[in-house]
Amino acid sequence: MPFPPVLLLLLLGACCPTLAQSHQSGYQIALFNRITSDAKQASDAATPALLDALQQQDFQTDLLACCPSIANYSAQQLLQLLHDEISVTEVVTGFPGTQLGNVWWDFSLTEAAASNFSATTLENQWEVAVKHSTDFNFSWAGIQDDVETQIYGLKAFSHRGTPASIEEAHERGVYNIVNTARVDMGSVLYGDVSAVLSREYIGRMTLLSAVDTGGWTYMCNSTDPKSPYQVDCDGYQFALGTLGHLDHLILANTRFWQGQSSLASVFARLVRPWGVNRILGKALPTYWEAVPAGELVFPDAVHFVIGSFVALFGTNTGRLLQQWCTRWGWVLVWSLGLNLNQDPNFC
Repeated sequence: MPFPPVLLLLLLGACCPTLAQSHQSGYQIALFNRITSDAKQASDAATPALLDALQQQDFQTDLLACCPSIANYSAQQLLQLLHDEISVTEVVTGFPGTQLGNVWWDFSLTEAAASNFSATTLENQWEVAVKHSTDFNFSWAGIQDDVETQIYGLKAFSHRGTPASIEEAHERGVYNIVNTARVDMGSVLYGDVSAVLSREYIGRMTLLSAVDTGGWTYMCNSTDPKSPYQVDCDGYQFALGTLGHLDHLILANTRFWQGQSSLASVFARLVRPWGVNRILGKALPTYWEAVPAGELVFPDAVHFVIGSFVALFGTNTGRLLQQWCTRWGWVLVWSLGLNLNQDPNFC
């Protein structure tokens, strides 16, 4: 006798992992569930302060200047609009077209082409390094390991800064930005290629920080902190969020970045049409950082790919990019990006 449809759905939901969970370890699933619970509490607790900020006179003045069509919205309506826009904002990882230098660390098209495009995951930095027997005897390896274990809570290696196996490296994640600046290149600071991730795929595995953890380390937590920016190092205490629980990240981000970002500028970039806002270089590093606690398996994890027209179009590397996208059935979009003829100054 066949199961009644409703009972069958209940049984399937109880026995079968979600798309994300099928590519997560038990540790990663437990970590995400714990952080989700904490993030919901933190987000709910932050909502009243966020609503109050949306009613402040300085914000209302800026809102009228940028977005007069919604200037009469209530704070609750504005918050709902903000949530709606964030829910469809791209989560993007950027990487170089070619391998940089002699140290294998970042994923690149060189890495993808080395396997004749047969590699089935977007590898994190530790996975790339282990595959190529990289010597981890450099200071940043230990620092990044500390960030990932102490801030994100990811599973520790047997030895600090040195994964003993590819299985240990699998426990870490790929770094992404949440493209709140609405930059057409996606992750414009981190390479000539951006992979826009599938929200459906990463929704049940992604951890969010209000600021870039590497930038925070460099500017706030080193023995000789240096920064070209005015930041409030105490403005964010690393209460993590998820794509579903993030109200506490919004004001924490603006507190940390002070003059580089404000609630009004974030709101304007998100709710106005693409291409309308003038994007200053100093605003580009003010994104939220996103780290999926799980593997990004092709083709499902990637929604589409963006290539730098200026750097790659018509080149051998550009052709590799086309081959990679054809192999996995992804749409390839070309972007002018920053379109500069010189090194950018983001200060």
